Amino acid sequence: MGDDPLQRTAAPLPTFITPMQDPKQNLNEKGKNSWCRHRRPSRLSIHQEETTIWSQWRIKLLYAVIVPAAIVYLLLYFDHQHHHHQHHTYHPQQPHHPYRPTATVGPKHSQDRHWKEYVTTQPHMVEDRTIISKTSSSMVQHTAYDSFLLFGDSITQYSFDVNERGFGAQLAHLYQRRLDFINRGFSGYNSEEAIHLLPQFLPKSTSLADPNTPRAQFLTIYFGTNDSCLPDSIQHVALERYDANLRSLIDMVHHPQSPTYSPETKIIVICPGRLDEPKWALHRQEQGRPMDRSAAMTQQYAERCQAIGKEYHDKHIGSRLHRVHVVDTWGKMTEQIETGKKTLAEHVHDGVHLGSAGNDLIFQEIMKIIQTHYPEWDPEKMSMHAPWWGDLDRSHSRKDLLIRANKQ
Repeated sequence: MGDDPLQRTAAPLPTFITPMQDPKQNLNEKGKNSWCRHRRPSRLSIHQEETTIWSQWRIKLLYAVIVPAAIVYLLLYFDHQHHHHQHHTYHPQQPHHPYRPTATVGPKHSQDRHWKEYVTTQPHMVEDRTIISKTSSSMVQHTAYDSFLLFGDSITQYSFDVNERGFGAQLAHLYQRRLDFINRGFSGYNSEEAIHLLPQFLPKSTSLADPNTPRAQFLTIYFGTNDSCLPDSIQHVALERYDANLRSLIDMVHHPQSPTYSPETKIIVICPGRLDEPKWALHRQEQGRPMDRSAAMTQQYAERCQAIGKEYHDKHIGSRLHRVHVVDTWGKMTEQIETGKKTLAEHVHDGVHLGSAGNDLIFQEIMKIIQTHYPEWDPEKMSMHAPWWGDLDRSHSRKDLLIRANKQ
């Protein structure tokens, strides 16, 4: 009763109370943790939790699958309705024409009916229609140009080299929108490989019965430069074998028994040109290879090529005259060199392959053959595919183009 409070001994703290903590707060947290550990969840709370999770997944499924599917369905539906409207709607501002696409014509029997009506009313147009078939399911067919096929070795392959005024590039420029130029040049090849390659590029004679099949109107054959390599070279072909191969290449096109017979194809055989031995020897030395050619050997093959070309030029098979011409490259180069017009270095830039003067020479000789013997194929006299832009009917340009696209 009279004890001094300052002298009392402090009672020990409860074991669950730590220093620097509020006893009430600690008791509250302990009671809370104890309740969480020992409380058994009710079935109602479990069901509510599962329902919430399933609802969330249903929403995700809706956005991930159902909504995109609905959008795709609507797009397809409207696209179908649009095409249905195009096929079955009459457009008075676009009168029917047999050369127009068939989108507004309807079924095939309707197309035939319209075609017969048009032939009856305007028969003069039928003579000009060379590609469209009366019974075709499409009144406008794919239009393909006839071709000018260049076949040979590396000299032909490089004939599109504008840096050296390639003869192929010059020809293609003149015949733009008139003939398709096809370069089938194979560097390093000789006539032995050529006889296996050419049939792969020519249409079968059976297909040429169809007037819609594109035709090779011209074919250049330019082999002999590699055949004339020295005998120890893998590119060498014996002279008599070269003779037989060159004849075979011509017969593949002009012999009636050939599966690629095409009598209207005009063949131009191009003979090997001059060889600059010192320059080619230097070129081979830089490559670390031995010399593989001689001017004397190349000249023999050039002369044989010229003789075969002349023989076929005047040769008849059956009632048909062979339409074969020859470019005497060796002789023409020699003539220009001896007259001082050009040098050998200008004709062959590395000793074998054509330089600008050599390409100009072959281009000029080919054009001279065409202008002399086939003036109708002179590009200056040929009409272009599709009309000149100034001649278009601007009010009906689409119709005008489709009509003219199917005229020769």
